[in-house]
Amino acid sequence: MMNDRGRTTAITAALIFFLLAATRLPLAPKYLYHFDSVNFALSIDEFNPAKHQPQPPGYPMFVALLRLIHFAIPQAEYVLLAAGLVMATAAAICLWQLLNEMFGRNAAVIAVSLFIFNPACWFGGVTNQVRLCLAFCSTGIALLAWRALRRPDNAWLLYGSFAALGVGAGFRPALGVLLIPLLLWVWWNTSRSIYRLLICIGLTVLAIVPWVTASAMAVGGLKEWLALMWGYSNEQFRGTSAVFGASSQSAGQMAWQAAVWNGLGALTWIWAIPFSRNKWPIGVPAFLLVWFAPIFLFSAFIHIGDPDQALASIPVVCGVGGAVLASFLQHYNVRGVAGAAVAVAILNVFLFFNPPRGPARASGYRAVASMDERTRSVFRAINDLKTTSPVSIVHYRGIVSWRQLSYYFQNDYIVYLAPGLDEYSWTLFRLASIDQKQPPHSLPGPKRVILIAPFENPMEMETEGWQKRGPVYYRDIEPNDHVDIGPYHLSQSVPVT
Repeated sequence: MMNDRGRTTAITAALIFFLLAATRLPLAPKYLYHFDSVNFALSIDEFNPAKHQPQPPGYPMFVALLRLIHFAIPQAEYVLLAAGLVMATAAAICLWQLLNEMFGRNAAVIAVSLFIFNPACWFGGVTNQVRLCLAFCSTGIALLAWRALRRPDNAWLLYGSFAALGVGAGFRPALGVLLIPLLLWVWWNTSRSIYRLLICIGLTVLAIVPWVTASAMAVGGLKEWLALMWGYSNEQFRGTSAVFGASSQSAGQMAWQAAVWNGLGALTWIWAIPFSRNKWPIGVPAFLLVWFAPIFLFSAFIHIGDPDQALASIPVVCGVGGAVLASFLQHYNVRGVAGAAVAVAILNVFLFFNPPRGPARASGYRAVASMDERTRSVFRAINDLKTTSPVSIVHYRGIVSWRQLSYYFQNDYIVYLAPGLDEYSWTLFRLASIDQKQPPHSLPGPKRVILIAPFENPMEMETEGWQKRGPVYYRDIEPNDHVDIGPYHLSQSVPVT
């Protein structure tokens, strides 16, 4: 039989899940949102980070979750949405438990409301669901660490937190590194036993081995996996991190983005800090600081590219907000606390649909809706122009990614033309590369060519024989005809079949 505490947790989890589903599903894009979403969809059938199925570091634990959900849900778009709901619910429950143990039920209620409706959390739930794993792993490990700190006599709580760190790194390896300071701080403030620390390290390694082994096997070996990880990290970080050689302007912009995306939701409660009088329990401020600081510093100085990449540290901000508002409302009854939870939810909803100028715009619904509408309009036009035989869909600086095109139009040729002639271009058919050149000189053969490119000079395009249909151009060409696309001069050299 379930005890009262278990029943309360189950009811809370169910309410959170249905609240998340009610706010995410209606706003979800019709198609896989962008490049990364397609990568995860492809990983359900074949896991291979070297082929960007998904992109490095591979997220093997998240792919395992996707495959588990796929047994019940066939369509990849809904598999990803379901995984996001599961991760967001788990993160919210962990945050609930942590804040309840730190500050009490009132703070927990408000903190969960702040988290669920945080713009970055909402954005991730409808676009890039793997980012919700950051919130779950960060909050779940922090919950175990807090319990280990409060009960130093129970070594298994400390062991469990280190083992969870190894599992959590399988969702995102960098997070495993960034949470080590918190766990070492807990170890230092509980036992300082070298024997216990060695056990903790051993358990972490044991938890890491399965997903590292799976990742290494998928790409051809451990050496190849490590090289892939290092190469991808350099590729991602060098444009924005001063540590990896980026300009001071780019590095400063990234630091500002990290501050905005972490702090946007705090606008709903920061005003209450001067009125918060209660002293926090001993150890709580230091715990929260050691949890938050490494993650935020990584975001500010190493890498953060999207608002939902801040979801590892945003639960800390929501937890502090819950504590501040609970202290402000300490003399109010349950209705007052419930009203505060609703109020901060409404304010966050406003920020999601009407974000301030600057980086905050990237976490708003308008960014989601704009991308969704562009994708829908391109796909509508392509479907209207398709013939009974395959067509060539040419992507040159297009408004949707070639990865999306290759996923949704697998029976057509997808020709990706790189922005510059010094980069590699390629042609795919049924997701497989059939040609790769630098630069390309020919089209694959079908008579009808559909072009997705910026309309810098529509009049010039029309005089060259292109016709416009919605956001795309098209034309029918014969064998040995030539067509100019940007800097490319391409011939139709393969006979039409």
